[in-house]
Amino acid sequence: MTALSFTYQERARQFVEANVLVCQSSLIDHLLALGDIPGFTWDDVTNLYDDSVDAIEEYLTNVPGLEPDEWHELPFDERETLAQEHGFEPEPQEIFEWWVVTPYVARRLCQMGQPMLENDFGTWWGRTCTGQAIYIDDVITRLLRDGFEQP
Repeated sequence: MTALSFTYQERARQFVEANVLVCQSSLIDHLLALGDIPGFTWDDVTNLYDDSVDAIEEYLTNVPGLEPDEWHELPFDERETLAQEHGFEPEPQEIFEWWVVTPYVARRLCQMGQPMLENDFGTWWGRTCTGQAIYIDDVITRLLRDGFEQP
């Protein structure tokens, strides 16, 4: 392991320890399963459905008779419209864990299309991967790569 990768991993670990506070998966899963607790319904989850650029491009790539050169240079909103015209419906993201996060990280994760649940009781990030340390997650890597500046 190089000094640079160690430095990055240490920085990422420290970032997660300071900003991804506690796992409350059992609690949030239970409240969502009840379905009638205000603030804890699936309709309250922001970014539940994946309508990202990647999802739309993957869909368009698989439309028979539609070549990438027909849509690749279009602005995103036009690609989205084209995908919808061909039957695109965003799929819900699979959420494996629910984590309490700091307000700044919640805003950044929400901007990045990550599932978020926010109400008067708290703010939770719906983590869409599992089985590895959080600081290794692609979304955390992208967040750190784009820079972390607290207001």
